[in-house]
Amino acid sequence: MMLIGTVLIGLGIAHLNVFMPSFVMAFFPTQIGLYTSIYTMSNMLGTAVFNILTAPVMINFGWHAMMWILVLLPAVALVVWIVASRFAEPAVQEPVDDIDQSTTKEPKLYVWRNSRAWALLLVFGFQAILNYTFVAWMPSLMAYHHVSAANIGWIMALYSVMGMFVSLLVPNLIVRLSKRGLAGCVVFMGMIGLLTAYMLFNQNTSSVGFWLAVALMIGSLTAFFFLIAMTMFAAKTTTPFQTATVSGMAQSGGYLISAFGPTLYGQAFQANPTGNAQNIMYTIIVILLVAITLFVIKSDEIFTKS
Repeated sequence: MMLIGTVLIGLGIAHLNVFMPSFVMAFFPTQIGLYTSIYTMSNMLGTAVFNILTAPVMINFGWHAMMWILVLLPAVALVVWIVASRFAEPAVQEPVDDIDQSTTKEPKLYVWRNSRAWALLLVFGFQAILNYTFVAWMPSLMAYHHVSAANIGWIMALYSVMGMFVSLLVPNLIVRLSKRGLAGCVVFMGMIGLLTAYMLFNQNTSSVGFWLAVALMIGSLTAFFFLIAMTMFAAKTTTPFQTATVSGMAQSGGYLISAFGPTLYGQAFQANPTGNAQNIMYTIIVILLVAITLFVIKSDEIFTKS
């Protein structure tokens, strides 16, 4: 049952993440940054709140209470969606012709042959590797260094809060800044990533301040590049259909790539919890993430012929 539940949760998350960029493109084409911020901030706020509340709720009311909360919240969201969908009208209408759809039909998009789409896939995949590996294994790494369970919980909650803070700023910056200005932001975040790598190479400490700094820097890094990818799905396409196609391709491939991160890190951790192999891979991924994101920023719209 646990595996079935995990699969169903994964399907729900994947569906919403793929659907949301095309939804924003269809209903709010002139406010992509704002509504991407609202969506991602809601995600990260929920993560932070549940990181804080899960343990106290389970201790005081049992795990069944937590399960009921996790059932009721999506049910409320579903009701709100059903009601809202009756009144919502997309601002961008896909062309439809009842007489001859062949003249207005969206042309076939060979997204898997498109180098720009592949670049977005890699950006999404590499940031997801960092995020999921950190969430899965950083608590164990901190515990190995004798950080208390209470402090680990707060550090992980603040990791999510940092992502929420970044989500307020980045999407609007992405759509407002010039390519050169955005490239400067990417390079700056890459420097933060490399600073974190240096800290991880010198991690033999139980200092809460040290691990909090690592968490906040990696939280800002992963949130920044996640938001770059989510915003570029819409910013680099011209119709909701194109957005959904690129989003589906990039996220399916990206999540597949990211699945290897926690597994491989776990093997390295088992062999040597403070070994350099995992830190070297982290450094390589940060460098690749910066380089590929710069390519995405400099490139034209994904389906523009060049």
